[in-house]
Amino acid sequence: MGNCEKNIQLELFFGALALIAYGLIIWWIASYYPKYRRWPVVTMSNGKKVLWGLGGLVVGRGLVSFFSWLNEALAHQGETANDMQINQILNGNKISVTFVVISLVFMAPVVEELIFRGLIMNLFFKDERFWWPIILSATLFSACHASTTIYSFLIYFSLGCVLAFIYRKTGNIKLSIGVHFLNNVVAFIPMLLIL
Repeated sequence: MGNCEKNIQLELFFGALALIAYGLIIWWIASYYPKYRRWPVVTMSNGKKVLWGLGGLVVGRGLVSFFSWLNEALAHQGETANDMQINQILNGNKISVTFVVISLVFMAPVVEELIFRGLIMNLFFKDERFWWPIILSATLFSACHASTTIYSFLIYFSLGCVLAFIYRKTGNIKLSIGVHFLNNVVAFIPMLLIL
């Protein structure tokens, strides 16, 4: 067996292991989240959900674009450290790209929303607190995205604030997961087109 075949087998093994880990984390957090949920889901029409989702996506992407521009103009960093790591993986073979896309586009929004919005916002604050859960959630969310400048930190912080605001106003974790998913799809399209 050649080195190439061994590398492919290792990538398949670690990719499958990562997907299993994501699945277990989702299952574990999803089983605890309902016990600690503080805010009821606001009843709204599907049209209103779409408006919340599209509004969140537009505001989130606008803030990300603004802080990305600042990051490039003032910190001379064309992309965040998080995006550089993703691009390195995407430059690998098709197996790596497949696992990265599945993990970061589909699984990460679920895991991150359940952790940062579902658990953190519900565990540390009283029901009447509005902004503090949003700020803590967004701060921890940004801290986990390998920021190397204040502007790259603000990229993820602002997106985290938008996602947390949507969750806090609607009580609907599925809505923030959907916006996060759409954000990741929009962010991945240019990366995949470069390939």
